[in-house]
Amino acid sequence: MGNFFNKIKQKALAIRVIKAFLCGLAVGLPTIGVLLLLYRFELVALQPVASSLIGVGLIIGVGVLVYLLLNQSDKSLAIRLDKEKGLSERIQTSLAFADQSGPMIDLQRQDADKKLMEVKDVGLGLKKIWIYILVAVIGIGSFGISFIFNPPPVEPPPPLPETPFKVTELQLLALEELVEYVSASEMDSPYKESIATALTTFIDEIKVAENETQRDVAIEKAMDEIFKQTSDSSYGYEVITSLWSTGIDTCRLLAKALNYYEWPKEDEWDRFVEKMTDYRTGFVHIDSTTENPDEEKMKEDVKTLLLSASQGIDLALQGSKIPNEDPLKLVLTRLSTVNESNADGTRIYGLYVLADFIEKNGYTKAQRELDATISALSPEIFKALSQNAINTQTGEYAMLQLAGIFGVKAPELERPELYESTDSDQPSGEGGGGGGAIGGGPTYGSDDKVYDPFTNKYVEYGTILDKYYDIMFGGLSSGDYTDEEKKALEEYFQILYGGFEEVPEESENENN
Repeated sequence: MGNFFNKIKQKALAIRVIKAFLCGLAVGLPTIGVLLLLYRFELVALQPVASSLIGVGLIIGVGVLVYLLLNQSDKSLAIRLDKEKGLSERIQTSLAFADQSGPMIDLQRQDADKKLMEVKDVGLGLKKIWIYILVAVIGIGSFGISFIFNPPPVEPPPPLPETPFKVTELQLLALEELVEYVSASEMDSPYKESIATALTTFIDEIKVAENETQRDVAIEKAMDEIFKQTSDSSYGYEVITSLWSTGIDTCRLLAKALNYYEWPKEDEWDRFVEKMTDYRTGFVHIDSTTENPDEEKMKEDVKTLLLSASQGIDLALQGSKIPNEDPLKLVLTRLSTVNESNADGTRIYGLYVLADFIEKNGYTKAQRELDATISALSPEIFKALSQNAINTQTGEYAMLQLAGIFGVKAPELERPELYESTDSDQPSGEGGGGGGAIGGGPTYGSDDKVYDPFTNKYVEYGTILDKYYDIMFGGLSSGDYTDEEKKALEEYFQILYGGFEEVPEESENENN
C-alpha cells in the first residue's frame, strides 16, 4: 500500500483515540461530581480523593473499552474506503497484493494511490464525532453543575444553659467524714492514702464549682482515681477468676473458697471454712467408702488430682500477674509446692509434694497429710483474703458514699462469675456476683443479692420477693383487687418464682 493509505490509517487512529477519551470523560466526570455531591451532603463517607480516583479509573477504563470496540483492521478500512469513496475495490485489491510485485501490480497500486489522493474528504468517522463531543460536554456540564448544589449551612446548636451549682455545707461535712473514714481504715498503704488525697482534692475542686458540668467533671475525676486505687489494692478477683478459668474441678472449688465477695457481713470465717471443706473433699476418692476399695487405683487417681491441682494453682497465679510479694500469692504457692518439716515433728506438704508422697506411703497417709496441710494453711489464706476484702470494701464504700452524696451512679466493679456456661449464659448453682454494682450486683439466680428498701441492705433475691409477695397479696382479703387483677397477680408471681424450686409455704397458703 502507498504512503497515503498509511496516513489515512493514522488519521483514523487519532479519531479513534479522541472518541475513546471523550467517552471516558462522559462517564468519569459525572461520577466524580455525584460522589462529591453525596459527600458534601454527608450521604456517603467517601473522601474527595477516593472519589477522584474512582472517576479517573472510570475515564481510563471506559476509554480503553471504547478504543477496543472501535478497532478496525486494514482490510475493514480498505472495504470502507472503497465503499464510501467509490473506488471500485481498488484499495482492497492493492491490500490483497501488498506483499507482491510486478508490472501489473505496481500499476494497480499506483492507480489506487492516485485515486486516494484525488479524494478530498478522507476523515473516516468525523461525521459522527459530534455525538461523542456532545456526550462529553454533557458529562463535563454534569460535573460542573454538581458543585452548584451545596448543603445548607448547619448552624451549631445554641449552647445549653449551664445549671448553677453550689456545694452545701452538709455535703462538705459528709465528704470530710468520708476522708476521715478512709484514712482511719485498715486498707493497705499507699492505696488508702491515695484515695484520701483524691477525696481531699475533690473537696477543693467542688468548693469552686459553679455549675453542674464542673461538678460532674470533678466527680468523675475522683471516681476514676478511687476506682483505680481500689482495683490496684487487691488481686483477689484476678486470682479467683484465673483459678476458675483453669477448668480443673479442685481449682474451681478453691476459687469458690477464695471468693470473699460472697462472704456474709458476719461469720466470714465460718463461710470460708465451709468452702475450704468442700475443697478438701474434692481430693477424697469416691471408692474410699466402698467395702473393698482398690488401693492402687485410688493412689493413681488422687495423685493425678494432686498434680493437676498444683499445676492449676501455678498457672492461675501466673495468669493473674499477682506480685510475688503479695501475701495471697505466697500462701497459695505454699499450698501448691511447700515442703516443710519442723523440729517439733510437724510438717506441711504442698499438693505437688503430696503427689510423690502418696505414691510411696499410700492413700490413707496422704489424706492425713493433706488434712494437716489444709488445717495449717487455712488461717493464712483467710488472713490474706481478709485484707483483700478490706481493701475492696473500703474503696467501694468510698465510691458508693461519694455517689450518694451527689446523687450520681457509682462505677461498677467486676465480680467473679463462678458458674458453668449454659445456653442462656445464666449462672447455675453457686456463683459470684457477676459484674454487678457495688455490694454485689444481680446475676438472676436464686442467691442474687439485691437492694432491700425496707432494711437499706442487700439481701437475697428470694427474701425481697417474698416481702413484695406478701404486700401485694395482703390486699386480696380486703377486696382491693378485682378477680381479673387477682388472676394477673397470681400469674405474675408464678413467673417470678419460676426460678426457685418451690413457692414459699406462706405464699402457697395465700394462693389457696
